[in-house]
Amino acid sequence: MKPRSDEPRRTACHFRQQPVSHRSHRWQHRRGWLHTVPPVPGTVLLATLTLATLVAVAAKSGSPSTVVTSSVGNAKTSFNQPKDTVSVIALAATSQKQASPYHSNRGTAQRSQCALSEHTCTNGRCIPWDKYCNNVNDCGDGSDEPRFCTRCNRTYYGDIGLTYNLELHRPKEDRIPYVCILTFTAAGGNFGDIVQVTLDSFTLGRFTSYTENGCPDGYLQVSEAKRANVGGMWCGTTWGPAIFYSETDSLVMTIKLFKLSRDQSGYNFDFRIQYKMLSRASAVVRYGGLRHEYIPPWTNEVAGGGGAGQRNRMVFSAFGSNHDLMQHYPATTYDNMTRGGHTPGTSSYGYDDRPGQTFGRLNASMMDWTAGVASRTQLNYTEPQYYLGDLMTGTFCSRIFTNCDKKVCRLQSPNFPGIYPRNLTCYFAVRQHDVPPGKHAFIVISQPKGNLVWISTEASAGAAPNAASRDEKEKYKPRLQTWNECDSVQDYITVYDGYTTRDPIILKICGGGQAIPQAISSGPELLVEFTTSPYGTFNTPQTSGHSLHGFQLEVSVRFVDLQTPTYAKSKRICEFWLRGTGHGVLQNPLHSLAPNTTCLYHLQGTEARALDAINIPRRSGALSTSPTRFKVWISVMKFELAPEFGATEEQLLQYQTKEDCSGMLRIWDGPLREVPICKDIDCLTTEKDGTQRSSIRFGANTTNIIARYCRGSVPRSCDHGILNVSSSRPCTLSESFVSSSDFVTLELKTSDSTVLRPLQFALRYEFVDLLQDGTAIGSEHECNRRFASSQMERKGPHQVRSVRNIFLFGRGGAKHLQ
Repeated sequence: MKPRSDEPRRTACHFRQQPVSHRSHRWQHRRGWLHTVPPVPGTVLLATLTLATLVAVAAKSGSPSTVVTSSVGNAKTSFNQPKDTVSVIALAATSQKQASPYHSNRGTAQRSQCALSEHTCTNGRCIPWDKYCNNVNDCGDGSDEPRFCTRCNRTYYGDIGLTYNLELHRPKEDRIPYVCILTFTAAGGNFGDIVQVTLDSFTLGRFTSYTENGCPDGYLQVSEAKRANVGGMWCGTTWGPAIFYSETDSLVMTIKLFKLSRDQSGYNFDFRIQYKMLSRASAVVRYGGLRHEYIPPWTNEVAGGGGAGQRNRMVFSAFGSNHDLMQHYPATTYDNMTRGGHTPGTSSYGYDDRPGQTFGRLNASMMDWTAGVASRTQLNYTEPQYYLGDLMTGTFCSRIFTNCDKKVCRLQSPNFPGIYPRNLTCYFAVRQHDVPPGKHAFIVISQPKGNLVWISTEASAGAAPNAASRDEKEKYKPRLQTWNECDSVQDYITVYDGYTTRDPIILKICGGGQAIPQAISSGPELLVEFTTSPYGTFNTPQTSGHSLHGFQLEVSVRFVDLQTPTYAKSKRICEFWLRGTGHGVLQNPLHSLAPNTTCLYHLQGTEARALDAINIPRRSGALSTSPTRFKVWISVMKFELAPEFGATEEQLLQYQTKEDCSGMLRIWDGPLREVPICKDIDCLTTEKDGTQRSSIRFGANTTNIIARYCRGSVPRSCDHGILNVSSSRPCTLSESFVSSSDFVTLELKTSDSTVLRPLQFALRYEFVDLLQDGTAIGSEHECNRRFASSQMERKGPHQVRSVRNIFLFGRGGAKHLQ
């Protein structure tokens, strides 16, 4: 018979082949084989020498003797022995029996029954399963290296705290196609709950594409025994360790090689891994619950003895009802003493402050230190467990999250923080059901820790381990990539402002190593989609080692007042209406805006409250030429457009010297019922006389641009008003704008997502009421009025109201009323 293809041929000098059964040690135990194993010759010799030594010592003592018979193997030995020696031998036998259990899982000691993570040798020894069929005689009798043995198609167990090594040898030509299935199972308890597998060295076939026939010569599939197989494949060569973590208690690796080839770098097959078992409690990155050590508070107080010195005292307060904390942190105090004029070596507190003992420990009663110190029960010692959502029935990884204002919600890629599977699409739906009355809810997702995000990109997939030039290092530097940059690998996160994929997309990212800014929904619902390509490779840049694989996103909930212009009421149209006779402060939407979004703010001065009573002009309608009663006063206090996301320092310097209107605010002197379509940012139109005006025409209506705000171009600003809105100096007319009618439209336009490029503004608005009763008297003061009965509309008493024009009372820098 031919030897197996994945082991070198043995010569006669290795060891004598022993007949051995290929069944598992559990089956042997049931058959009773483990209790009929012949003793090891070395053990017999050791027992004989020990017994002879004890007899010699007893004979020298001269005590009365007793005949003791010892049976070793098939021979019996009889000799006289002192009576006192009987107890000594019994004690020695007891000690030998107590010392016989197997203490080291990595050794080859003999026991009555091997653990689940061990293979049972024919001679009764126990060896870890990773030492079975590794071309090394670990059992000592060759029973772990039977002919034609293989490491494939086996289930491997392990103990918590130990790391096991496993290598598959390159198959020979006559064994192609090669198929190997490795199953790693965490059996619970000391055998762990989660499986970790690390690819130390991996080469399998060749990688050609992410989307179509990407692994033609062979591939690796990673699945879990209790979950559906999504069918994704890995191939190519890894430049560094690649780590998998199971979500269940079993991880299955399927290795297939269809073509064995060789090039200048070697063969296209190399497979060396390490595996270990973890407890669920230790997986704090995935599940949370990290426990922090107690850090006692520091207090400053003068030491006793009439101001002997200043003492910085770190107190462990142990009062309260928390007995668990008292057990972990007893009542102790750590003192850092600034020397005073007291006797060295002693202290009024019993503190040893001899030279070199500047940081000592004082054991004192609990009541001496409780004054003025907060109880430890008020502090938090353990981070809360994460809420990872509820798995949708019939899906592989889609989850639903509800009411994250009361939970610590985390959105995670499958198998986080290990490598995520290929060929899958996961949906994470977040909803806020419980909203307080009079409030509106926002869903916020972000990740301030850049090391918790790494999604494969084209730069990482094509990186070589020794990129020499500075440009190459900058190219492969870990960073977040957005939008079209993620289309090559097709591994990306998409965030929708709503509960369906038909809602606007506010963010699309891949890569990692950088913090993810806040993405805020406009309502109580948000959807996150995670997509991976069918094929993948483990080629990653060196700097990606600073980040974990996959992603983890933090989820929070914000509440704003319901009747405020801080959010868009519709997903498709960003439009706000402000009508009345008062004043206020207006700011940008508090939620994220999708790319190429335009928001219109309609400001109209009117006493009518009903929508039907307001004249809303249409594109083909004409405005009334009757004089208006109101004017709109606008004072812009702030306008900020963030630089382009991921801009370098050189680009940031250029932004300071040039105008950037990818996000801008335009103020229109009149109504705009629809978003204007202009040929340029100034909406210039040529009149009949050849002059150009910044205006737009809707039928017979013409609306002009009062001002345009861009990054690097701010025409007027009342920025001091942002410091204190209530008591700051009023804005003058030279710092603000006044409309020619009762209507003003603000157009906020952005070409990028405000998640990546925040666009913010803040302004004051006030509706100026020009109404005055009576008729004007020709004088320098327009507030002088005359009332004539012939000009009254009806008979009877007629009301006379005070002047409401704020500009007559010194507002805006005007003169006071006289």
